[in-house]
Amino acid sequence: MMARLRTEARPSAPDARATLALAAAIHRRFGLVLQPGLHSRLLRAAAELIEAGVSANLAEAIARLEGDPADSPVVRALCRAASVTETFFFRDRPQLDALVRAATIHLLAAKRAAGSRTLRVWSVACATGEEAYSLAHLFLEAAPDFKLEVLGTDMNDVALEVARKGVYGRRAFRGTDPESLTSLLRPVPGGFQVLPEVRERVSFRELNLVRDSFPPLGRDLRPFDVVVCRNVLIYVDPVALPEVVRKLLRSSAPQSILALSPAEYPAREFASGYQDLGRAVMLRTRTSFEAASSPMPTGAAKSPPRDPPRVVPEKSTAALVAHAAPRPNRNEPAAPHAGEAWDVRLVRWRSLADRGGRDAAERELDVLFAQTPDSPWLYLIRGQLALGTGDAATALRAFRAALFLEPGLAAAQLGTAQCLMKEGRSADAERHFGKVLAQLEGEAADAKVPGLDLTVETVRRLAGPG
Repeated sequence: MMARLRTEARPSAPDARATLALAAAIHRRFGLVLQPGLHSRLLRAAAELIEAGVSANLAEAIARLEGDPADSPVVRALCRAASVTETFFFRDRPQLDALVRAATIHLLAAKRAAGSRTLRVWSVACATGEEAYSLAHLFLEAAPDFKLEVLGTDMNDVALEVARKGVYGRRAFRGTDPESLTSLLRPVPGGFQVLPEVRERVSFRELNLVRDSFPPLGRDLRPFDVVVCRNVLIYVDPVALPEVVRKLLRSSAPQSILALSPAEYPAREFASGYQDLGRAVMLRTRTSFEAASSPMPTGAAKSPPRDPPRVVPEKSTAALVAHAAPRPNRNEPAAPHAGEAWDVRLVRWRSLADRGGRDAAERELDVLFAQTPDSPWLYLIRGQLALGTGDAATALRAFRAALFLEPGLAAAQLGTAQCLMKEGRSADAERHFGKVLAQLEGEAADAKVPGLDLTVETVRRLAGPG
């Protein structure tokens, strides 16, 4: 059934060329690099515009996408089709708790000492608003004596309208009991609504993270104390990534906290002056802000470019597998050693990569490889880091090594397909996207995919049409 559905949904050759042209126009207009899973949505949106008589044909729709003003029906419709709105309340709760703890220790105490009682929080690319309201709830509990201002921004106007209404069905509370959130929600027909006293602390505005200037005049983007930008930068053109991160920093207060997702850790190198606190939560102090803002002395040498991540040669993996002890469950990562969970070890490794640079990170990876030489998860994380820095060739070798050791690792299949797409090998990429879908068949839609901070449903959308 899976193969049949993919065959029916796959566009013919002319449609494939049209899809690529449309995706390229989306990139030029919005600065986004879309996964193939969104291509069919784009084509459907364009077809609906043509059927409604808004555009005469696809070529005109593309031309209008690039030339029309932001409020054009063509631009609006295709913007919505290009948006990923996968989110839910308290997503990655451990990171949110770490974020609030960091703010309590490093921001709130200093503000109280200075006589300030305002806390400004920015939820970047907030989609339908669940993250913004989650942050409001957590900070209202942590700092009831503060005037809290939470801003959620997104480029999708329809998603923002949902956010402003603040009414959600049970699907928005995956892993959370909405009935227990009496200080955040009230039952309404069809679901739950965010309480007025919480909604009044949260505002929503339309903003394109890549194309809009920062901080834009008239959009109330005064310096934020906390900036939460999770699962956003993975869709940004790597060429534009350094400037996008700098925009976030320019909108942050001198003493502030920045939170990314683990998949976006490579962007950390552009966050000058931030100290990693763990779980992709980073702190900038006034001292580090002033140091980073100071001009480089005349004649000061710039740091040499980093070498790309090393990958143990693939020819060695057969020998490694031959001596590997079997694990009871190959679908879950084994802990590197007793007493330390795998995800904790990976977070610590990423922290080392950010604090000490590429060479220090590679030395730590080498230690991990010595401890668990048959671990597909180490190859997976190495591939993810390389892909995040734009080194598709190195990433591809790492993902293939992970799949040699663990053929059922959907995260590595997805990474392989993404690398092949970057190399222009779309037919090969399609085969791997198909393997991703096959490996996730029968899995719960809201389950997390091992090795990714994404749900099964999100990965299915990224890997296949529709």
